[in-house]
Amino acid sequence: TVRIMKILHLTGDVEDNGGILSVIRNLKTASAPWGWEHVVWVHRGYEEKRPPPLSYRFSRFLISESERHAELLWRSFFAAPELRKLLKQEKFDVLHAHTRGTLPLAMLIAARWRKPVVYTCHTLGTRKSLYRLAARLKHLHLVLLTRNMAEHYGLMESPPRLSVISACCADRFFEEPLVSERYAPQQGKPLK
Repeated sequence: TVRIMKILHLTGDVEDNGGILSVIRNLKTASAPWGWEHVVWVHRGYEEKRPPPLSYRFSRFLISESERHAELLWRSFFAAPELRKLLKQEKFDVLHAHTRGTLPLAMLIAARWRKPVVYTCHTLGTRKSLYRLAARLKHLHLVLLTRNMAEHYGLMESPPRLSVISACCADRFFEEPLVSERYAPQQGKPLK
């Protein structure tokens, strides 16, 4: 028998424009033979524009990104009761937060609700101390995409609570110095 795993991806997206949503679409396709179900929690103004279709739940407050850090914080605070209601209506095996807008919510889930949550850090944030605080939360599993990202935040890999999973290329690539080639173009010839 195949046990269905149900994953709630917290994104707060307001647009269907690639990035994390493309990754979730690929996960949906790749995990279909295993019976995994991927549900994406987006902002209520979100409109799907690309295939394949995903299963959505909607939030009035949660957003993926804002230049104002305080806005991300207060929106997560107001999204928390919505999420609690959703979790009473549906059972999810995994809560997976993806965006800067969902980091405060992931921290709240881990710290106050003592519920396990995965947070995948997709960008280099400026609030380094916030990420170091997140890494110390017992129920939060932080995933970084490169070793450079771990260095940026001053974090040490310590699976399973803090993992580096760079799937874009081999880890050894990040250990080797970058090679720069010198090119002296001939006068009047276009660079090819």
